[in-house]
Amino acid sequence: PFYELIQDTAEKYPNNIAVQDDFIKLTYKELEDQSNSWANRLISMGVKPGDNVGLSTDRNAHMVVSLLAILKAGAGYIPLEPSFPQDRLDYMIESSGLNTMLIQDHLMDRFNKSLKMLSIDDLIKNNFNDNSVINVEVGLDNTCYIIYTSGSTGLPKGVELLHGSVTNFLQSMSKKPGMSSNDSLLAVTTLSFDIAVLELYLPL
Repeated sequence: PFYELIQDTAEKYPNNIAVQDDFIKLTYKELEDQSNSWANRLISMGVKPGDNVGLSTDRNAHMVVSLLAILKAGAGYIPLEPSFPQDRLDYMIESSGLNTMLIQDHLMDRFNKSLKMLSIDDLIKNNFNDNSVINVEVGLDNTCYIIYTSGSTGLPKGVELLHGSVTNFLQSMSKKPGMSSNDSLLAVTTLSFDIAVLELYLPL
């Protein structure tokens, strides 16, 4: 899976800044340690390869930690954009069969309480730090994420993207147009739009 390429970069440049927002800077080592520990927390909740985990969060550095944690737990992620209408969010959860979410506290009231919710705020505050090795096998044919179409021609449709496709895409884009360790990229696209994969993962 493509996140192993990020792990390789973290081993080479552990102290380089990996992700930055207005308030937080995370080095590659911090990004790896936090995403490993959060992945272990998801696994302890019963998340396993083949599952899907919803993600609802504001745009911040911990959004990237959350994405990597879900993938390292072996699951695919489904972005549940806070700005979406409630009907669309409810439909996405129902149609995907989602039962687990990684979510910020202030967004919990928007979702069914029967869902298993892991609080991002609690993970940060309590410094959950089990960053031990994750023994989960993730293949190129495992789901990386599910993204929903606009629904302009009817109901939104969930499109499943596999790790193999994402890895091929990132490897291709790393060659042309290319990106070096001296470059920075301003990520402005919502997670629910496909180009976010390029903006977030290629620089890493």
